[in-house]
Amino acid sequence: MPFTAVFDEKFCRENAPSDCTIIIFGSSGNLAEKKIFPALDALEKRGLLHPSSRIVALSRRKFKLEELLAKIRVSPALARKISVLQFDPDDPDSAERLDEHLRKIEPSNGKNGRIFYFAVPTVFSGSIIKLLHRGGLLNEPSKTAFRNVALEKPLGENKADINRMYRFLSSLLEPHQIYLVDHYLGKDDVQNILMLRFANRIFSGIWNNSCIEKLTIGVSERHGIGGRGAYFDRTGIIRDMFQSHLLLMLGLCIMARPDEFDVEHIHRNLNSAIESIRVEKVRFAGQYEGYLQEQSVAANSGTLTCADICCRSTFPGWHGVKMRLFAGKAMAQERTVIRASFRGEKLPFADIPDAVLPGNELELELKPDSGIKLQICCKKNGPLLCLGTLSLSHTAGKQISGDGYWRILLACQNCDRTFFPDIRMLENAGAVCDEAEKMLSPENVRIYSRGTLDFSA
Repeated sequence: MPFTAVFDEKFCRENAPSDCTIIIFGSSGNLAEKKIFPALDALEKRGLLHPSSRIVALSRRKFKLEELLAKIRVSPALARKISVLQFDPDDPDSAERLDEHLRKIEPSNGKNGRIFYFAVPTVFSGSIIKLLHRGGLLNEPSKTAFRNVALEKPLGENKADINRMYRFLSSLLEPHQIYLVDHYLGKDDVQNILMLRFANRIFSGIWNNSCIEKLTIGVSERHGIGGRGAYFDRTGIIRDMFQSHLLLMLGLCIMARPDEFDVEHIHRNLNSAIESIRVEKVRFAGQYEGYLQEQSVAANSGTLTCADICCRSTFPGWHGVKMRLFAGKAMAQERTVIRASFRGEKLPFADIPDAVLPGNELELELKPDSGIKLQICCKKNGPLLCLGTLSLSHTAGKQISGDGYWRILLACQNCDRTFFPDIRMLENAGAVCDEAEKMLSPENVRIYSRGTLDFSA
């Protein structure tokens, strides 16, 4: 059988999930409106929601279906699957009312799978999970009647918090029921790190310190925190971006090749990679001018809105390679990039001491345009042997809407935890962030004007 047929058979099939009810906590919030519902709509249009699947939108306050639909603006096909219900975590009868509602709308009377998606900060999810557990809603009647719980990051403010939260979850749920969401791991470009590294001989043999000089991963956003003040002021840029997205992406860049492409082997190697990361210094830490006037931000807040951090790995194969992570709000440009900078070659055909050509660069761009760029040295057009750089680029086609969430939601329905971080990864990432925050002091935090900083160079 040709390679592509073997590979496609194992990895490339879009498996339509079985009948599943998706229960969304915090459905009236920003995350649900901007990410979750657009992703569900994309799955519906692609035929990746079962015809009998239902979506239950929960909110602490009482609201009408028409009100929600006017806000999220999804296709009529998805709208027909949605129902709404008030759910107050402080009301012990809320779980019973949810159970009654589910039995009323589910054709299989609870024999289908269910996903409890928490589009709310983790600090609010504990009491809800207790209610669900007490009401028997997390019990799995059979293997096909799964009860998966999806939780958004961060699980805590430091390694100890994360460990405490996970012990609580483990006391009420089986390990296979816990889905810790990092939507960056659902993005094509992030998953492509593994494909580029391990499926191409031109990279797989040189992807180490013998050829790579520096790894850079960064997320620059033009906008500020918007309406996320209550969440962001408590979390800050290091916990919001580094603990989750950036350290996981760096882990994918430096992890060893897994023996098998499955959840056990990928998680083990990715965890080892994150565990190897050490902070060397914080190059920049700042807060944008006007942050203190944002809604729900404390008047004297010292929360960081941008940071630029230098790291290293204790892996022998990455000894000496510079690793830079940066993220910021209210920056000069909107850009997300993963860049591998290779060591430059000596100047060919000439014995000139210390003359080194610009190194090659491989760049995966997630924003503003999804694509891959490779910079190489080559001869310039003309009669003389003049060297120059040439950029080979590929821009990806139109992406499915949902910003990685559609793949996360599909994986939840298919009970595939491959691209969901496990607790060890989050603990180790939390330890790296603890290390970075110890290097900070209030006098090091700089105030910067909106739209002036550019860390992408």
